[in-house]
Amino acid sequence: MAGLAAGMPLGGCSSAPRHETPRRAESDHHALPDLLAQRLLLAREVAWSKFHSGAPVHDPEREAAILAGIVEQAAASGHDRARAERFFAAQMAASRAVQTELLAAWAAGDAPRPAHPPRDLRTEIRPRLDQLTPRLLQALPRQAEATLAEAGAAALRTAGFSAPVIALAVEPLR
Repeated sequence: MAGLAAGMPLGGCSSAPRHETPRRAESDHHALPDLLAQRLLLAREVAWSKFHSGAPVHDPEREAAILAGIVEQAAASGHDRARAERFFAAQMAASRAVQTELLAAWAAGDAPRPAHPPRDLRTEIRPRLDQLTPRLLQALPRQAEATLAEAGAAALRTAGFSAPVIALAVEPLR
């Protein structure tokens, strides 16, 4: 966790400078890397909310229901169900990893805590996650693209995420 405190900016969840994903012209890149980073930046907000509420990081029943709904959306838009399920399950796992890292670092005093009050998980954060889902689905390639996985990893590194989180998030793109 020491690396987290020293090397992981907390984006919208601290008094530290906010690290955004780099913006480039849409024609210069695929949208997916930036969307991956946006989703994981929201995981920081989820962690701060759960730090205050004491809610568990992992809610298997809720995640299974959300994943089933996403897979249905994916199938309706022509995506392979298994590929979509693998991709979105990986994004959920990466989000849990971000939350776990932050909660441990905050509890141990190894990372600065956000200066703002927690945002409401149900009314503020989850709707933003829900808005990202169709955009992620639209950007998800129909088959593996190693160059897209590398671009995703680079965007997540730039946003300050740990190597384990990055590996979880981009593995289904390889």
